[in-house]
Amino acid sequence: MQSPSFRTRPGDTGPHVVSIGYLALTNSNGTAGYDLSARTQQVGQLREDVRRLELSALDAQSTDRITAQVAGSDFIPVAHVEYLHPATSVAQR
Repeated sequence: MQSPSFRTRPGDTGPHVVSIGYLALTNSNGTAGYDLSARTQQVGQLREDVRRLELSALDAQSTDRITAQVAGSDFIPVAHVEYLHPATSVAQR
């Protein structure tokens, strides 16, 4: 014998609608959790990419690397640099 709370009258769809709503909500939450997990992995990958690119930029700016590139480009090294210090203004308004 069924308990009175589980009996439905003919044409009474209330419990079925609630069940379907619960299943839809549960499925939506599961999908959102999966999406959050995927986004978290993307953030981790992007952080790793940024770190790698920052290291690459630092390496490209290092003096040893620049010196090596200059040496292979037929530049002539300057032995003595002399700067001009004009007594008057060079540009006037």
